[in-house]
Amino acid sequence: MIALGVLLVGCSSEQLSVVEVQSVPGEVQDVIDLDAGLQLIQDGEEVKYILYKNHKVVTADVQLDGGTLKVMLTHHEDERSGEVQYMFKVTDGKAKYEAIKVFIDGEEATFDNVTGI
Repeated sequence: MIALGVLLVGCSSEQLSVVEVQSVPGEVQDVIDLDAGLQLIQDGEEVKYILYKNHKVVTADVQLDGGTLKVMLTHHEDERSGEVQYMFKVTDGKAKYEAIKVFIDGEEATFDNVTGI
């Protein structure tokens, strides 16, 4: 597994946000590791994609905590009929940070794959 601390640089977009993506951009599709349960795909300096496989309904939130961009994934009670590949697009605005970390139900997690496009 790849260590969680990934160095990132400054950004120029307007606002820190995370949204679930229903349609996968082609250039992102090309680099998805189908075997990875949790992965980070960096699309330039402003946009990151967090991909996460799970059987439950999952939502995401994002916050800046000092020099760390935290992405919080939360499981909900509703079960899916099969495993779902969730994709969350994180736009990090003008935030300045040194690392990105993911927390699943409050527990820090490690990425299975980190790549860029």
